[in-house]
Amino acid sequence: MPFHVNLIESNAKAIEAQGNSAKRFLKLSVSFLLVAQKTQHLTL
Repeated sequence: MPFHVNLIESNAKAIEAQGNSAKRFLKLSVSFLLVAQKTQHLTL
């Protein structure tokens, strides 16, 4: 396999991994916001 093709493939995998962690982070922040809203309603 040519070197540049290998490089492109590993770049694609790295970008995919970054995208997955970004999605996970978004899900976490969304659920955190929902929990924060619920607790605010309870305290008010």
